[in-house]
Amino acid sequence: MPFMTGEIQLTDEQRRAVEHFTGPLLVVAGPGAGKTRIIVERVAHLIDERGAEPSSLVVITFTRKAADELKERIIRRVGGRAEEMQISTIHSFCNRILRMYPDHHTLGSNFHVLDEENQLMFIYEHREQLGLGNVQRERFPLIQGFFSECQENMVDPETLIQHYRNKGAGRFEMTVAEAYQRYLNLMDENGLLDFAGMQWRVVRLLENDSKILDDLRSRYRFLMVDEYQDTNQIQERFLELLAGEECNIFAVGDEDQSIYGFRGSTPENFLGFQKKYGAEVVMLEKNFRSVPSIVDVTQRFMDGYREYPKDIRPVRDSENRVFILDNPTHQDEPSNVVGIIRALVDHGVIPHQGYVTLLFRSVKHDAVEIMNELRREGIPFNVYGEGGFFDREEILYIMHLLHHTRNERRKIIRKLKYEHLEGEFMDLTPGSVNRILDMDEEELRGLREHREFRGAGFTDPDDIRKLVALNRLIDSDLGVLERYYEILELTEYPHRLLERGDDESREKLYNLARFSSLIKDYERISLEPGVEGLMEFIRMAMSGRIKKYDQILLDNPYSVNIMTMHRAKGLEFPVVIICSVFNGKFPRKVRERSELELPEELRRSTMRTDEIEERRLFYVGMTRAQDMLIVSATKNHRGRIGYSEFIEDLIKTSRITSDRLGRIDPEDARIEIIKNSCQVGGH
Repeated sequence: MPFMTGEIQLTDEQRRAVEHFTGPLLVVAGPGAGKTRIIVERVAHLIDERGAEPSSLVVITFTRKAADELKERIIRRVGGRAEEMQISTIHSFCNRILRMYPDHHTLGSNFHVLDEENQLMFIYEHREQLGLGNVQRERFPLIQGFFSECQENMVDPETLIQHYRNKGAGRFEMTVAEAYQRYLNLMDENGLLDFAGMQWRVVRLLENDSKILDDLRSRYRFLMVDEYQDTNQIQERFLELLAGEECNIFAVGDEDQSIYGFRGSTPENFLGFQKKYGAEVVMLEKNFRSVPSIVDVTQRFMDGYREYPKDIRPVRDSENRVFILDNPTHQDEPSNVVGIIRALVDHGVIPHQGYVTLLFRSVKHDAVEIMNELRREGIPFNVYGEGGFFDREEILYIMHLLHHTRNERRKIIRKLKYEHLEGEFMDLTPGSVNRILDMDEEELRGLREHREFRGAGFTDPDDIRKLVALNRLIDSDLGVLERYYEILELTEYPHRLLERGDDESREKLYNLARFSSLIKDYERISLEPGVEGLMEFIRMAMSGRIKKYDQILLDNPYSVNIMTMHRAKGLEFPVVIICSVFNGKFPRKVRERSELELPEELRRSTMRTDEIEERRLFYVGMTRAQDMLIVSATKNHRGRIGYSEFIEDLIKTSRITSDRLGRIDPEDARIEIIKNSCQVGGH
């Protein structure tokens, strides 16, 4: 199987974008069109050919990882001059602006920005002050999202409260609206900002202080924004203010890859850019990533569902590499998918399993059975995103030990069992473990002295030493973080991991460090930090209804990759298998209506395209594939008869070969329906 190597010369359209100097430009860049490269080359062109000062250039992207990677590429291209540029997320840029002008806003320079996890922690810890003391724990993530959505749409509390009063809103809505007002005040009093609030603060600063606005416009003359289709309304307003009359704004994006509506982003900003700014448009329609059959299938799938018509053409050449895996039922999918992975390696189609990536609508809800099958077959895999942190063995161990040292008798997290004392963290002898399992929890927690443990049947001196030290923490005045470090010290667990020094041990150490950061954040935010309060927050986090706490994983290049289609955006892989494209599962037919939503009248964006966003998400998943794309389907999913409508569309819009539908010349085939792994492995 041929794989891509080397750098490719700029196309005429890429060159046109790179050499654009002043005024607004919209670059419509399809998958694999080399959009990152044109940003890097345009930076070099502006500095080397147009004489632009590096400090006058701003490059914005939407994740910290993407910003770091982009900065690294720009440094390789233009050297140390890149350090003078502003290359960051919008959040980081807004943070910098507020710190540049501390005398022009009430927070000054001594403020702290809460990420989403810490924002939720703040809301939950201050629930009584916010008037939310009687609200169920499971509703707090919903409230957090609502507060952010209000700020992203620049809705002031008085307007929200009055709107709810006028329409006769329910009790819960009024409670949250009033809490929103208290929340903004409380954040101000504590010198805190969340991400949405920080952006809103900057927009108001620029709208109300013309001197600062003029200073920023003269300082930053060239704006380049990657993934423009991912902007929300407040970000659009920020960029509009900064662009000013010169309007040197260079926007790169693709409406077909707008998949973050649940975060407030909307393709409306991208689609309206040309008219709003009177911008030139450059279409990048050559795909350097994928083989022709993948390009053909994915473009036919999106035809008729896009505002900017595209004619995306492949640069590479290859035989057919698109398959639909037709599973008899959903229960057959795990063994069939894993069989395909083995066959691809065994037949020499790919060098090893690390060339394969499995994509899901949701890893948490859809990937469990396939991961179990991979374990049974001894195939290693990496899971990216969608949490997993609180399910890790070492985190469960340390949570249990902290929970054990709580002052009150009430058990806060019932999921934590004594079995967590059996493992390697405490490293107790079998005799001590058996004795613990025979005891009532409060009986064990009541022992303090060595003689008491000996009297209770414990015999190993080292085990008794550890258990005495652990139980004495129950009566201790130590803070949560100090207790955490004491537990690590008395168990000597980190020392044993360091001595081992393998990847698994290093991974555990990284995740224990992440847990210490969580405790630090909790102690900084909480009014009265204690083990009980931390456990209450973790209990909510473990319910799975908040932003996922991701575990830290060390990449194993020889392992199968598993991630969501959202997580895969911006990435590419030799072989992609999209799993569980089943009727009733993907696409989701109806958007789940939340019990707490910002009223339509108060939204800055009116475009709600949930059904089309599902199609775009599937398109993003398919276009990650470089050399081979396999879509796993079934006509029998838990009693639902018939393929997913996306599978039906693929079949309808593409030329098909299969035993069932009648074989045609393979040279003309774009999708082949297969029943087993050998049919893929033999290609």
